[in-house]
Amino acid sequence: MVGKIKKIATDTSRMILEQGMKLEIAAGSMSSARNKLKEGREQLTEANTYQQDTNRKMMAFCCITVLIVAIIVLILYSSHKSTS
Repeated sequence: MVGKIKKIATDTSRMILEQGMKLEIAAGSMSSARNKLKEGREQLTEANTYQQDTNRKMMAFCCITVLIVAIIVLILYSSHKSTS
């Protein structure tokens, strides 16, 4: 009887240790996931900033291109009108 109680106590102790180890692994995984989530959020913020900068540059480029084309058209129109 004492042997059975000792075995039950030993088995219970082993199971508690195993569960504790599993909890530590789970906690480590959650910590790692939290860190990766934070890094991902930071990367998305940075990507958003780059995208906004790129959009502004593209808009400026388009405006300058339209302005240059308008100037060329006006020059061509003026030169064509003066030769006629």
